[in-house]
Amino acid sequence: MGANYREAYRARSKAEFIAKAGECLKEIEETGYWLELLVDSGIVSEERLASLTNECSELTAIFVALQFGRRRATNRVRKKEKRRRKKGKREKKKEERRRRKEEGGRRKENERRLKQ
Repeated sequence: MGANYREAYRARSKAEFIAKAGECLKEIEETGYWLELLVDSGIVSEERLASLTNECSELTAIFVALQFGRRRATNRVRKKEKRRRKKGKREKKKEERRRRKEEGGRRKENERRLKQ
């Protein structure tokens, strides 16, 4: 799990970070499963593994929050970029309408001059 976390920490992109953090979460879940098996089989007492089980639960909570927090942040950035592009398109259309209106006004003015 530690090696996966280090890879996530050194990720080159947000998407890569999310993927690596997901791998960490899988490793933590697997560790929790093996701890449960040790207790259920009676190989190790529950009291002896209590601190490890607790730490495993805490790490699971941290990585779940970390992963979903990053996803939400990534989605916010994507939505913001989409709104910016949409706004740019609206502004472009607005400018085009204004330009056509001006051209139409000039054309009418030129036609009036020619008739005189």
